[in-house]
Amino acid sequence: MLAFVSRSDQVQTEKIERAARRAFAKNGVRVRPINMKDFDGEVARVWEVYCAAWSRNWGFVPMTARSST
Repeated sequence: MLAFVSRSDQVQTEKIERAARRAFAKNGVRVRPINMKDFDGEVARVWEVYCAAWSRNWGFVPMTARSST
């Protein structure tokens, strides 16, 4: 698992791109920009990946959807 901490005014895109290339080469992971025109769909996809990735960890509790109504 890789993570980078950076300030928005100091984003190191070279590191992010290098990590993305390694992840793709090793695991078939793809990194792409978010589609803001389909924001709800994008959130649903991230939610699905998150739950699938963490579901086998001890103590995992899936996130719940909070209704705005």
